[in-house]
Amino acid sequence: MRKFAIILLPLLLVSCGLPLKHAKSSNGTRQFTTSDSTFSKYVTKFETDAKARYGSDFSVGDIPINFGDTGNDGYDGVCISYSDGTKEIIIEKDWWEDRGETSREMMIYHELGHCRLDRDHDDETIETEDHKVVKMSLMNSILPGPNHYILYKDGYLEELFKKTKQTLDKLVSN
Repeated sequence: MRKFAIILLPLLLVSCGLPLKHAKSSNGTRQFTTSDSTFSKYVTKFETDAKARYGSDFSVGDIPINFGDTGNDGYDGVCISYSDGTKEIIIEKDWWEDRGETSREMMIYHELGHCRLDRDHDDETIETEDHKVVKMSLMNSILPGPNHYILYKDGYLEELFKKTKQTLDKLVSN
């Protein structure tokens, strides 16, 4: 039993001590060249929201989104960047089928945040006056709850596209 604990302890320290990453690099090649049509409306909405903040020439570009195996049971979505410069997003179908529209939108926005906006995770939180914890970014390692996203959506989108937490801070404080 002691030998087992000696072997297990370093594994636990490594797996728990590393930050979660939904973006990963690969020396392989993309699995898909086009997106599953399921994701079209989310990409269109992302582009519309981005254009409102970046300008009318914003486009997601060549980043296919499809259902597949993310390669890690802990990840329901992943942005993969390949050594040839291409990218793609893979979403676990079981996760997708068990979620509502708000969660689906958040997942696509989060993964496009990695793939298109080159955003890393941002796990900053703020506590409200009534002691509720609110995630300050849609790029949090764990997506905000759908109710928080709906309540603070303007702030989440400002933070995602402009990297400013001013709007979200004001919304949470009121």
